[in-house]
Amino acid sequence: MAGKKNEVRLCVLGAGGAGKSSLTLRYVQDYFVEFYDPTIEDCYRCQRSVDNEVAILSILDTAGQDNYSAMRDHWMRCCDCFILVFSVTERQSFVQLDEFYQQLLRVKDADPGEVPIVLIANKMDMADVRAVNPCEIQEKAQYMRAPLIEASAKQPFGVTESFEEAVREHRKYNLGKEAAKVKHFPTSSKSRLMALILRLLGWE
Repeated sequence: MAGKKNEVRLCVLGAGGAGKSSLTLRYVQDYFVEFYDPTIEDCYRCQRSVDNEVAILSILDTAGQDNYSAMRDHWMRCCDCFILVFSVTERQSFVQLDEFYQQLLRVKDADPGEVPIVLIANKMDMADVRAVNPCEIQEKAQYMRAPLIEASAKQPFGVTESFEEAVREHRKYNLGKEAAKVKHFPTSSKSRLMALILRLLGWE
């Protein structure tokens, strides 16, 4: 039976028009949005199996426009893991990634690599008119210490992989936190705590 440990609060971030809503709706409803309608905030809830383990996702699809910057602080505080989206056809959406990333680190009071993030190069079905060099994209992913996935909501490809990878990053982050706690336990208590962690993860 799925419990609280299976819940994942996921936030989709990126510039306006990068394709955040299209990716989210393709994943949740297997539906492609042909015409762009700017989002303020939409939330979707769904249950999926990721690596043979149930994940209950609350997906927050957010606005990318600058006038919603203050609201992003709230969105970032409320969520556990993040998908950063840019369009390979719109260079400005790639440039703006730094703004979202730095804001995320500030809100979470974290250093690079300490927040579960997946970077999505979207609209790859239009790669013949791309405005971002593949080497730049790889460098950005390395800088953010985030997995990189190429995707297209229209084709579709890479969509399911994007959200599943975010769940994996969230699980990896939680496992790291629990492992850190073990170090501060007396030796006699560590084995009991580790057994509990393994049970919670379904590895025992």
